[in-house]
Amino acid sequence: MNDLEITPKVLLEVIRCWECGRWWALEKGIAGTCPSCAERKIKAANGRADAAERSARASRGAATRARQR
Repeated sequence: MNDLEITPKVLLEVIRCWECGRWWALEKGIAGTCPSCAERKIKAANGRADAAERSARASRGAATRARQR
């Protein structure tokens, strides 16, 4: 038997990000977000979530101390 080898052709589109100016490639016909900007937005969101968690923890601690008095 003969071996069959199939290699798919994937058309890539090179796009420049409007926010950071970096060039990145994405499969043609698919919309996406610049990986660099997406990572920055995720880190910012995680930072806000962490800050909110610290604030909630501090409020719970203050309420517990107030009840103990």
